[in-house]
Amino acid sequence: LGVGGVGGSAESPRGVAHMALLNALMSHDAEDLWLALASAREAGVSAESLVVVERAMEALGGQGASSKAARRRKAEQGLKEASSRATEAALQAAIIEAVEAGVEEGFVEAERALATRRDDRRHTLDALVAAMEKCVEGVELSARGGGSARCEPKAFQSLCS
Repeated sequence: LGVGGVGGSAESPRGVAHMALLNALMSHDAEDLWLALASAREAGVSAESLVVVERAMEALGGQGASSKAARRRKAEQGLKEASSRATEAALQAAIIEAVEAGVEEGFVEAERALATRRDDRRHTLDALVAAMEKCVEGVELSARGGGSARCEPKAFQSLCS
């Protein structure tokens, strides 16, 4: 994989292909390497010169290295799954992962789901605070001899269902 004498000048199609191969090899990205390999074949780089690159391609695939496209697909799938049933924290993590992976679609549904989860959480916390206030009021009344505590377990159990 030389630039210059053996592989062609840096400006020639083969020289450009060699540089793309070197950059892709250094990035350890299977998708970049696949594209550079296809470009090199199209530019007329000899099959003997590409043997090492093909081995690297096999190694990347064999060791579970993920390409940008694979990471994007995985993030898209994670975003869809999280939108339908994940907790607020898991959904937020899926959104961040999708952004970092370059996902471009599916955010509207995910953002709606996240808003719904946050709204549900807020309502649950409000109901919990209201139930706790009743308990505190009952304990205060009971301590002053003004009646029994109005703290009932069913008030809290209904929040968990």
